[in-house]
Amino acid sequence: MLTKKNRVWAIAALFGGILGLSACLKSGDNIIPRPPFYVAFINAATTPSSMDIFQDNKKLNNTAPFPMGAGSVLPVPVAGTYAFSFRNINGVGLDSVTRQFDSLQAYTIITYNQGGGTFRSLLQKEDLSNTSNQKINFRFLNLSTNTPAVDLYFNDVKVDSNRTYGFSASWININPALDAYTYKVKLAGTDSVIARGGDGTPAQLSTMDVYTFFLTGLAGSTDNATKLKISYTRHYLR
Repeated sequence: MLTKKNRVWAIAALFGGILGLSACLKSGDNIIPRPPFYVAFINAATTPSSMDIFQDNKKLNNTAPFPMGAGSVLPVPVAGTYAFSFRNINGVGLDSVTRQFDSLQAYTIITYNQGGGTFRSLLQKEDLSNTSNQKINFRFLNLSTNTPAVDLYFNDVKVDSNRTYGFSASWININPALDAYTYKVKLAGTDSVIARGGDGTPAQLSTMDVYTFFLTGLAGSTDNATKLKISYTRHYLR
């Protein structure tokens, strides 16, 4: 049984240990980084066809405007409430979305034109529960407002079909066969190619990763800024 004097020393040692641990936790060298969340941006808007993206008034695309047909993923290191806003290249506000973002979650923001040309942004949280760590995971979105149903091909093999205009689609899992895949879009059920990906540059697709392929632009347009394009973006690396 501890004497009164020994109990006093034991209590002092305990508090000393707690204070020492607290000091360690406050040290920048010992803080465990918080997991990020991931936001994928997809620009399907043709009016305007280029824009700037801001996170709480911090411009994210520093080198050039974000054009129609572009896709990019941004890891944000700290979860919390954020506002993402979109402005034309002259700084005029177009639209914005604000919400609570959670760690280790994937989100997508699609910018597009509503009927009449009004610029809109759509934020959605992605459900990746049906994706695989052993396969290539992707979906295909037809974001061209005046293009009918289309088929997506990887290396001349049809991998998705009859995709009509819309902002959501089921995830598809395929076994990896190659390190790189050419990709193109045909009008559904035909051999009419309407868009080829990456000017013929194959896509480097990896297992475990999650991708969205998307068709943007306007059928019949010959303007490089708004003609039909097939692109893709990676959501996050698991």
